Amino acid sequence: MNIIKFKNIALFAATLAIMPSCEENHINDNLYEPAVYLVDNMTNGICSTDKIYDIQDQYEYPVYAYCSGFNEGDADVSISANPGILDYYNTTTESQYKLLPDDCYKITTASSKISNRKAKMIVNFDIKKIIVLSNVEDYSDLSEYVLPIALKSDAGTPVSTKDTLLGFTIVSPIIEKASAIISSTSIVDNQFKVTLKLPFENAWKAEYDIDFGSVEMNEAATGLGNSLPAFYNLSELPQGTTIENEDVRTMEPGTSEVTYTVTLPTQTTPAVQIYKVVLNNFKLDGVEIPVDGDKIQYFMTSNMTYSPTVDRENTANDNAYFGKGLSNYAAWKSFTLVDRSKLNFVSESANNPVSSAFDGQTSTFWDNNWGGGYGPSTIPFNAVLDLGYVTDVDAIEVWRRPGTYVTDTKAFEVYAADQVDANGETIQYGKLSYLGLVDFGNSNNVNRLMYQMINNAKTQYLILRFVQANRTNCISVAEFNLWHR
Repeated sequence: MNIIKFKNIALFAATLAIMPSCEENHINDNLYEPAVYLVDNMTNGICSTDKIYDIQDQYEYPVYAYCSGFNEGDADVSISANPGILDYYNTTTESQYKLLPDDCYKITTASSKISNRKAKMIVNFDIKKIIVLSNVEDYSDLSEYVLPIALKSDAGTPVSTKDTLLGFTIVSPIIEKASAIISSTSIVDNQFKVTLKLPFENAWKAEYDIDFGSVEMNEAATGLGNSLPAFYNLSELPQGTTIENEDVRTMEPGTSEVTYTVTLPTQTTPAVQIYKVVLNNFKLDGVEIPVDGDKIQYFMTSNMTYSPTVDRENTANDNAYFGKGLSNYAAWKSFTLVDRSKLNFVSESANNPVSSAFDGQTSTFWDNNWGGGYGPSTIPFNAVLDLGYVTDVDAIEVWRRPGTYVTDTKAFEVYAADQVDANGETIQYGKLSYLGLVDFGNSNNVNRLMYQMINNAKTQYLILRFVQANRTNCISVAEFNLWHR
């Protein structure tokens, strides 16, 4: 039965094969005919060039045409400027783009032949003539100028009619001031890196000055992340420091990047040191160019912090606990408690008595806004610790509040001030020296933190700038103590 059926099917197929064809071949029905269009076309809006830098004389912009369709077609294509399409674009989009003047560009490769479905033409922009059009230092007003381009197919495959805009493009040259970039890494395992880079292919000779370990500081800065501009106690690079590429002060044509690796000798004792790297006079072929990023880079070795484990007891006087546990960490054995008898604390934002922050009891605490609900106080805000006399300060000890909300206080910056006027709700201060960031994080089991200042401060006034809280804007402190070596 199955064999007979198979023979019948075979006979039917053979009959079809010998029958004369009476129908046309429709294999290509419903397939798109080949057509050419611009890859970056007006359906995408304004097309921008890559970044062009004012140090360059010329910039070549490629204009690509592509052949679509199931079958590849042949075509000789060309491009030309077409001001009319810009008028159309401005009208339909209510824009006010300006036509780039004729002397600012040249279509150096106006025609090409489609090969492997694509063709490439080239527009050469004259950068020097374009920047003359600008009236602002950063050339941002040049974004008003564009070049409208139309595609033409001279023979063979036509320009696509699926969307008229596929045959047009509007190009905006993006010009920026040439600049170098300085970047850096943090100190890890006694090593940090400084990198100078040109963000374009360098065709010129670059020359510059770079100084490692300078101890001069002419103006207040925020290079260590401090929010108030301040001076730093800078250190010279210690003896034994090595700098890879130390003598390099140039980049030859074809070189766009130099990295300096600074390796510090291993520290034998915990210490806080700040080193400065200064970049000046960066020039390309004798023309000075700006530097992105801070031309002065600051690097700091690890801060020494210590969280002594002490069981807090609510006694009438906790003075016996201040400093307890330091003997367990040899590096802190040399610290002595600063006299607290003349200490005064003033805050721009206070609710509970500020005296609770230095009354010798860790069971009482000052807070900035607890009694008022959660406001209206906001952070950051400043407070001042007035020691009552000028003395050396090397470390600060901070107790957070007891109880459920021990984590209220997260972080505050510490500064030494040469003078302070704390009358009224605003604290006025003179010259500031940045001493570091005391950061508890959000740990619930740290009720006390010892923080070594950046080098030594000899001062009467410490400005505390509370910058972070773990619960809305609430800041609270049970006790402040200061230490010196």
